[in-house]
Amino acid sequence: ADQMEAAGGLVAEALHLPFVSVACALPVNREPGIPLAVMPFRFGQDEKSLQRFQASQDIYDRLMQRHGAVISHHAQRWGLPDRHSLHQCLSPLAQISQLVPAFDFPRQHLPSHFHAVGLLQASNPPRSASAPWPELRQPVVYASFGTLQGHRFRLFLHLAKACRNQQLSLVIAHCGGLDANQVQQLKHAGAAWVTDFLDQPAALQHAQLFITHAGLNSTLESLEWGTPMLALPLAFDQPGVASRIAWHGVGHRASRFSRVHQLEQHMQQLLTDDGYRLRISPIQAQLQRSGGCERAADIVEQALGQHRVVLAEAT
Repeated sequence: ADQMEAAGGLVAEALHLPFVSVACALPVNREPGIPLAVMPFRFGQDEKSLQRFQASQDIYDRLMQRHGAVISHHAQRWGLPDRHSLHQCLSPLAQISQLVPAFDFPRQHLPSHFHAVGLLQASNPPRSASAPWPELRQPVVYASFGTLQGHRFRLFLHLAKACRNQQLSLVIAHCGGLDANQVQQLKHAGAAWVTDFLDQPAALQHAQLFITHAGLNSTLESLEWGTPMLALPLAFDQPGVASRIAWHGVGHRASRFSRVHQLEQHMQQLLTDDGYRLRISPIQAQLQRSGGCERAADIVEQALGQHRVVLAEAT
């Protein structure tokens, strides 16, 4: 059951079925001193930061009261302990997260059955010998905002102009979000190559910079291949991911409303400072040894096995 879908845990509990929670996005597990996944705050333990985290959580809970009421209604309807939020609907057997500790804020109170396994995809993807685009002038900047945000034409347009001004080759993957006329406008504005989909791991291997919406999957792929990022968060947990990018020094976080000259400044700093790639290295190493989908499968099987033992002992 995805952590973002409360019904998964509620239905499983109501039917007395064992279940495992999976955090494909940032984990919703709450902890004092850690901002909620959807918040854009930089980590800090000073009094002002802690007050900000708590105040934003209180506001979030008020805004989500209708959602909480639905969760509470079904919990009561099915005779379950009362609850009002996603973090109260997680598995007591096992919780699996793609987010590794080296890229998270410092947590102290995760449950013992919480497991960080890295990207839930094939382990050790093969290195691509060639880039998934025609031969382009170096350096190459790769930009994609994922499958849900690929329609952000104006933002792509600003990036194209910024890269043209800095003599950078911009490759855009819009994931089907733009029409043919918009594609031509981007090329006219300075984009070197525009397509709908491409081999993103190969793109991240051959690009010198990744401009991203800071979705967790794309971000972890970029870290896995050692590519610095300019994060332009747009929705969901992306502000929280972008804050981690900035806090760990593996890229920059900027507003989606940034002007062209501001985007130029970010790109120049990221392309001329080797420190970003150096700071990626320990996160990259942890991702590579975290186990991925194979370890996740082992965790699920172990959790189900423990559940069967408990049931057998009870009977």
